[in-house]
Amino acid sequence: IGKRLAEEIIEMAKKKNAKTLYLETSIKLGPAMSLYKKLGFKQTENHGTSKYTRSTIRMEMDLE
Repeated sequence: IGKRLAEEIIEMAKKKNAKTLYLETSIKLGPAMSLYKKLGFKQTENHGTSKYTRSTIRMEMDLE
């Protein structure tokens, strides 16, 4: 279900001409990290402090 939901969000962002998608997650969530990598997200540098206390990593996907 998570994979399908993520795929729909990616397609919706492309239809709205978004250039980049990003997400914040915890490196402790192994299955989630694996899914995000399979979908094409790549780890990036954190841009400041997250409002999510459990967030330890930021990932981005280039949609162009």
